[in-house]
Amino acid sequence: MRPFRRTLRRSFLVLTSFSSLLAIALALAVIAAFTFRFVERGQTLRIAVGPPGSAELRFIEALQPRLRQELWQRRLEVFPTEGPLASAAAVDDGRADLAVVRSDIAIPKKAAIVFILHKDAVLLAARAGSKLDKVADLAGKRVGIVPGSEANRAVLDTILTHAAVSPASVQHIFLRPGDIASAIEKNLIQAVLVVAPLGDSLADEVVSALWRGKSAPELIAIKDAEAIARRDPAFEKVDIPAGFFAGRTTLPKEDLTTLSVSYLVVARQSLAESVVTDITKGLFAIRQELTPEIPLARYIEAPDTTRGGRVPVHPGAAAYYDADEKSFFDRYGDWIYIGAMLLGGVGSGLAAVVSSLRARSRRAALAVIDRLIDIRRKAHEARDADTLRSLSDAVDDASDRALHRARESLLDETGLESIRLAIDEARHAIDGRSRELETSVPPAVSAIRPLAPPR
Repeated sequence: MRPFRRTLRRSFLVLTSFSSLLAIALALAVIAAFTFRFVERGQTLRIAVGPPGSAELRFIEALQPRLRQELWQRRLEVFPTEGPLASAAAVDDGRADLAVVRSDIAIPKKAAIVFILHKDAVLLAARAGSKLDKVADLAGKRVGIVPGSEANRAVLDTILTHAAVSPASVQHIFLRPGDIASAIEKNLIQAVLVVAPLGDSLADEVVSALWRGKSAPELIAIKDAEAIARRDPAFEKVDIPAGFFAGRTTLPKEDLTTLSVSYLVVARQSLAESVVTDITKGLFAIRQELTPEIPLARYIEAPDTTRGGRVPVHPGAAAYYDADEKSFFDRYGDWIYIGAMLLGGVGSGLAAVVSSLRARSRRAALAVIDRLIDIRRKAHEARDADTLRSLSDAVDDASDRALHRARESLLDETGLESIRLAIDEARHAIDGRSRELETSVPPAVSAIRPLAPPR
């Protein structure tokens, strides 16, 4: 049992040295960082998207299982909403980590852009021969809106207002994509506003429905698009290149200026950079794979990462776009360093306490030497054998204490040698004084009994 306790004590002393404590602190800090990273990668992320049946919701549902494969254990959970406005609110109030929002409806105050899901061009068109070739001509007309929604109605009103046309003078008619041809044929509308990505089948369907025989439809330019975009950063000016729409003639005949709105995937600003970097990287890794199933995937693009934008780009996404991804130690190096310093400080304090206790024990052990020196002095001054016998017992007691200290590893070689010398000197003094007393007293009178041999 004693050898085991001695080994345990020596191991404790080694482990409480400063270098050992610092190494342990660094190891604990690294383990903590890896543990945090593992837990972080296993979390479930909620993405708010809507309305039900929308192309955006179908895209996220298709993305969900494939993105999980790219993100190891992380899950992407769909949080259905009534539309972009409700999705933005879900991020701001903490019910969702990510959301699909629209630039002209609502941008969460606590979010940043991860990627642009798609940009939708605003196309105003009229049937061939209608002589509607500018926005001002729409006053008093019936305009079909595709897809029919309040958000697209607001876009039309913005365009009309900037062209000094009262929105109230224009009849807004919500249409579903399949109703376009019928509405034009029955003359229910004179013009159409369609909001869709350039190249999407919806815009092509609208343009095809507006043909009259060999006569091409009238595409209405929004000449004030740049001014509108300057006044409201939710919009962007975009040019539809000449000949973009396939047909029997070049359409448009020249570049057509119009507006665009963007559907954005945003993330909470507080969401860890590493999480957003993984999402962004995973998305672009599988984008081509998604395109055949979800054509919307081909419109995904990176946002402008320059500073000063209306909506900031999330640092985690910007790191991927700018090829500035952080390694594990880039992300957690500071925390490892701080943790190691804190643990090292605690360890240093512990080492100081241990050192203080050891020093106190050493002082107590070396106090035996002072006791033996005092015994030696008293031996020289002793007047009788009883006093010398008492001093001899005191030397034995001091020797026992020294052995106990040595067994507990509280004495080094120098201390042991000093105590050994002090014991020898004390016993030598007792023996010498005993002989002096025996020779100085006549044998008949002497009452001194022989001393027990030293132990």
